[in-house]
Amino acid sequence: MSGHHGVDNENVVDSFVNGLRVISPFSTDRVDLIINDGEIQFLDNLLYVHDMHSLDLNELRILRNSIYAKHGYQFSSRDLQRHFAQFIWYAGTKDNVDTELSHIDKADIKLISRIEENLEEAQRDPELIGNWHYYPVMPSTTADHVKSFENGTFKYVFWASKIYGYVSFGGIYDTENDTLSLTH
Repeated sequence: MSGHHGVDNENVVDSFVNGLRVISPFSTDRVDLIINDGEIQFLDNLLYVHDMHSLDLNELRILRNSIYAKHGYQFSSRDLQRHFAQFIWYAGTKDNVDTELSHIDKADIKLISRIEENLEEAQRDPELIGNWHYYPVMPSTTADHVKSFENGTFKYVFWASKIYGYVSFGGIYDTENDTLSLTH
């Protein structure tokens, strides 16, 4: 199978489902196809944090608004109008599409919005010098993580439960012999 719009052939499953090319769910290529090529059929499945780990704020905004665009939302923002107008499927005739959003759409919007907020927070915090995660390649505050700041303090954030959500505590940190020590 030949590549399509920069898709690496190793990430493409050599099959079609209902006439649509299938891409591995572990590939960020499907997000790239949504954003750059308007391949909105990939929005029929839930997005995951690892799909978006390398996106900037503008790409996240386009991805989130792709969900509204697939339902025909008419954007007031000129840059979004221009972006979606390039795709033959985009109608852009509706002022409100909230009642048309599926549970998958709503979950994806919530996740993308959360990642956008966390990325904006990280950009507003010039004192942040490090962000270590329990899992590799994760956006800020989407998994257990430790944020370190220039003044020698840290903030440890972890998932406590569905009732309490994310919980955090802070203290000071020190590095010695390639070891990070946290003191509460």
